[in-house]
This record gives sequence, structure tokens and C-alpha cells, in this order.
Amino acid sequence: MPIITQVEARSRWVRFVYLCMYIILAIGAVSMIYPMLLMVSGSLKSETDIINMTPWPKYFFDDKVLYQKYMESRYSGQIIRFQQAHKSGANAWRMIDTPVVHVKPALVNLLAEFRKQCRRQDWQYMGYSAGPSRMNFKNARRFQTKLEKHFGTIDKLNMVLKSDYTTFLQVSPPNESMMPSRRYRAGKSIFFQIFNQFKMSLPPEQREFIDLDGYYQLYYVKPVYSTIRNYNEKHHTQFASFHDIYLSANPPKNEQRKKDWEKFVRKELGLVFIRIDKNQADSFREFLKTRYHNVRAINRLYQTHYKKISDIPFSETVPEKPIVAADWDLFLQNTADLRAIKVYGPRQAFEEYVKNKGFPSLKPDAMTRAGIALELQDFHKNKKQFFRDCLKRNYLIVLDYILLHGRGIVNTVIYCGLMILGMLLVNPLAAYAMSRYKLPSTYKILLFCMLTMAFPPAVTMIPAFLLLRNLHLLNTFAALILPTVANGYWIFMLKGFFDSLPQELYEAADIDGASEWKKFWVITMSLSKPVLAVISLQAFTMAYSNFMAALIIIPDKKMWTLMIWLYELQTQSQQGIIYAALCLAAIPTLLIFLFAQNIIMRGIVVPVEK
Repeated sequence: MPIITQVEARSRWVRFVYLCMYIILAIGAVSMIYPMLLMVSGSLKSETDIINMTPWPKYFFDDKVLYQKYMESRYSGQIIRFQQAHKSGANAWRMIDTPVVHVKPALVNLLAEFRKQCRRQDWQYMGYSAGPSRMNFKNARRFQTKLEKHFGTIDKLNMVLKSDYTTFLQVSPPNESMMPSRRYRAGKSIFFQIFNQFKMSLPPEQREFIDLDGYYQLYYVKPVYSTIRNYNEKHHTQFASFHDIYLSANPPKNEQRKKDWEKFVRKELGLVFIRIDKNQADSFREFLKTRYHNVRAINRLYQTHYKKISDIPFSETVPEKPIVAADWDLFLQNTADLRAIKVYGPRQAFEEYVKNKGFPSLKPDAMTRAGIALELQDFHKNKKQFFRDCLKRNYLIVLDYILLHGRGIVNTVIYCGLMILGMLLVNPLAAYAMSRYKLPSTYKILLFCMLTMAFPPAVTMIPAFLLLRNLHLLNTFAALILPTVANGYWIFMLKGFFDSLPQELYEAADIDGASEWKKFWVITMSLSKPVLAVISLQAFTMAYSNFMAALIIIPDKKMWTLMIWLYELQTQSQQGIIYAALCLAAIPTLLIFLFAQNIIMRGIVVPVEK
């Protein structure tokens, strides 16, 4: 075979080997990038789509998933509220389908008008509020900002509420999920006044009407009868599901259904949704007479000046005065004629509104269907803005937490700075002393330094804690830095690197009369910049990511570092927030590596060349 042919064959073989190496490296790079993409993608998700392990969120391209997330946000992450409003059996947000509702556009427009003009705050939930697992949606965060503007400092809020919050981020809006219940107490404090004012200042599409039918179905009928079959057998009905059972305004004709209605309305339903006919006025006064015996006792309790019991007015709706409301409630529960009691909530008010507009009588599910259609309109109208909210929501929650909780960032900056400074002084000085002065015990010292690497940090954690406690150093930066500032590996490596430096430089410095400090600082440290850069990166990484030791040694929350605060956030949050916290926590290390990349690469290459 000619020589040229052999060379060409060898060259082709070499190129093939290089190609294989590049392919293997590319596969390795992809295998590292893919998990990172999963984490970044997860940081943009919520409970709805976190189960989908994809390199990009599905809602980027799928409106169905985006609609599911919209429902999650609108109903504040509380699936039970969605089930009530939509008469749906979906037990998870990802089970929701984009609705196809057949309803007259005129009815949807009337509902939009009714929603806009209804100003009853006790008939409406605030949407986009606080959800489970620290999932504060946009209105919850806005409410916290409003509280901060109103009170100025958390101490003033604590004084008013008699609480012990440390930041406004801990103050959640009131949980309104039980507003239809008799047990719900809104309160008259300044906190509730600010909340109600804030809620009613929101656009109508960011509020939702309380669905009494859904509450009756899911909180009373279903727990009592368990299955729809049991209900049908008891009531001689043929309902397909509990969602078909609506709460009528007046007592039903069916005797068993009437018993259910009476028990629910008299004992369970919130008083703001009940009216008692005026023909019960005399009966109410007789009830007061039996209860208090004379008008003087009533005046003393009510702080009024009635001359006789017959002068006491009777209100069809629950009175505002708490003590009068309590008597009105007792009258409703025990004495009021059932035929005089009426349920009057958002659906009944809407039916009246529609009737006054000349619309035909509505079926009980008309408002539900119109509401679903109106929600779908709101979704398409605000889709772009909501999409942007989904991208930044988790990151805003994490940033709010770490910026406003304690001194996490300040403590971390101080800790990392002191750790880098300490490691760049202690380790080079120790290595320089062993390199420049041939001590008899140099190798024994090096062996001792290397032996420290044989024990994992967990083994020395308890002895270190006891030692620091005895030295009264707990809750100080010294407790974090002193146990780790001297590193056996870096002393060993730096000594070898210093030994390789030309001795002629030191001899020339001796001739010039340079001091030992000057030789160390000007010659040794200047020539060791690449290695020192690697030590600095490791010192930063060690301090920045230190969690367990910091948690044990620093029990005082005022001294907690960023990692401890992030851990506490992660223990109380859903996965999307955890991913966002990890992404944000990785940024400082990434930036330091990018800015110091050239020096760090030299630090990796130079020791090998030496």
C-alpha cells in the first residue's frame, strides 16, 4: 500500500475518533442540560401542571392547560370552591376540561352587568387570593402591600391585631371558604375593613359570587347521604348526582327535602343569606318577652330606650348589632315559622334582576351556566396578562420571602466574604510556612492535614457544636467560619504549588532586602492567582450552600443565612415554588463562575502543567 494511502487512512481514522468523542461530549452536555431545563420548567408551573415532567411548560402551547391554571388562580388554589361554582366532580385542576356552554349571550351579558353593579362584599369571594402551601396569588400579595402602606410597620399591625407577625408576608387574607356557613365570623376590626375595601376595589372579574347551591350540595347533602343512590331512595327522586340538587328559596314540597332544607337553613346557612317575613314581628317580640321578661332588661342589653316591647322593631334581614343579631339567630333557629323563612343569595338576587329586565323565568342552573360562560370570556380577554403572571408568580413569591424575611441576604454576604477572606489567608500562610521553611515535622503535619479529609463533616458536627458552645461562640459568624477555614486539602495542594515556584525569585528578593511578608504577598500570592481563584470559588460555594451546620450552630433566626430561609420556605411550599427557589439560589454561583471563568480555568490547568 502506498505511503500516501496509509496516511489518508490514518487521518480518516483519527477524524472518526474525534467525531465519536465530540458526539459523546455532546450527549454528556445534553444529559446535564436536560435536568436543568426540567428544573427551570418546574419553576414556571403550579399544582395544576407540576406533574408533567417536560423541558417546557405545556401551557406555553396548550390553552387547555392554561385554562386549568386560570381556574386554579381564580379560585385561589381551592378545588372545593371550583366544584361548588361549576357543579363539577373534578378532584384536581388537571382534570378540568375547557367548557362548552350553551347559554344565551344576552343572559351572559346580564350576569356581567349584575356582577358589576353588585356591591355586597358578604356575597362575594376575593379571587386570586392565598392558596395552600404558601401559594399567594396576585391579590394576596397586593393585599399585603396595602397593609404595609396602611400600617407602615409590622409592629403597628401586631398592636392592632394582637399578633406576633415578623413580616407582612406572613399576614394572609381572611379565609373566605366558609363564608356561607353560620360559623363564619367576618369581624368588624380595621383588618377586615381594609380587606373588604380592597376586595371591592378589584375589577369584577377578580371576584366570584358565593354559590349557596354548591355549598349546600357539598357541605350538607353529600356528607349526610354519602351517595346519590341513598339520597334518591330517601327522597324518592331520580337525581344523577348531588350537583343536580339545588337549594330552593322557599321550603320544598317534598317532606324529606323540606326537613333537609329546614335543618340546613335554621342551623347551618349564614345569616346574611336568610330573610324572615315581616309577619313574624309579633312572634319575634313574644320571643324577646319570654327570653328577657321585661323591656328594661332588653334596653340594658341592647343599650336602647324602648318604652315597651311592642316598640322594638323587627328586621327582615340579620341586624347589624351583634347582640340583636344573636337574638334574631335564636328566633330563626327555634321559633320563626318555616313558611316565613326565605333563602336570598346571589342566585335569587340575579333571578330578580333578570326578571326586572324582562327576561323569562330562569332554571336553577341558569346562573351557573352563565357564570361559566362569563369566566371563559374573562379567560380569553386576559389570557396574555395571565400568561405573564404564570411566568413570574413563583419567582415573586420566593423573592418576597427572601428579601423580607430576616437578614438572610445580608448574613449570607457577610458569611461568604469572611469565609473567602479567611481561607485565602490561613491556608496560603500555612502552606507557605511549610514550603519555605523545611521543618522536621513537615510531612507529619501534611499527613495530619490529609487525615482530616478521612472524616465526613457529619462526624465532627457534634464535637464542633459542643466546643463552640463552651467557647460561647454560638450565633456568631466566628462559629461558622473557624471550624472550616483551615482546609487540609488546600494546604497540601498549595504547598506543592509553592514548592514548584522558582527559588531564584526568592533569592533575588533576599538580595534586594525584601521582608518575608513582601515575598509572600508580592511573589507567592501574585503567582498563585489561578489556584487562589479556585479556592475562592470553593470557599464561596461552601459558605453559600452551608445549611446543616448553619442551622445547628446558629439557632437564632436573626443570624440565619439564605439557605436556611430557603429551606424553611421549601418545607411549606408546593413544588413549583421549590424549583423557583433552587433556580434563584443557583444564580450567584453561576455569575461568579462566569465572571471569573478565565482565572478559574487557569487555576485548573496551571497546577496540572506544574
